[in-house]
Amino acid sequence: MLPKLNLPDLPVRIKRESGEDKVFDPIRKKWLLLTPEEWVRQSFLLYMNHIHHYPLSLAQTEKRLKLNNTIKRADIVFYDNLLKARVIVECKAPEIKLSKDVFEQLSRYYFALHADVLIVTNGMEHFAFSYVNNKVKYLTEIPDFKSLSLTT
Repeated sequence: MLPKLNLPDLPVRIKRESGEDKVFDPIRKKWLLLTPEEWVRQSFLLYMNHIHHYPLSLAQTEKRLKLNNTIKRADIVFYDNLLKARVIVECKAPEIKLSKDVFEQLSRYYFALHADVLIVTNGMEHFAFSYVNNKVKYLTEIPDFKSLSLTT
């Protein structure tokens, strides 16, 4: 049974196939094993799309990044119309505490992509911040897509 997340109810597509629960990723256009982290990722993706108006056509899930000769994957990256990374979202399973390690993981992704907004969520808690002039600025709310500057 999936936990109720601290997000609005949105049309996350779930099915049971060959004895396993699957969730549909509208970005990769495929069914994935429904793990707690994938439940958060797909729920948050639709939250950003339906509530904050981020187009799915400008999103990427499991974005591959090369960091210090290792391959990492950012959970969700949203781009602007010029295909510049604007938002990076790191998702954890609901039972995972959003610790300093999680924030440090997200900051490493920032140095690879230089997005404007960084978000960490476990589906229960969500923290958004920006990194400007080498300083972290916590945001009181997640900015809508249209509020991001699309020209810089």
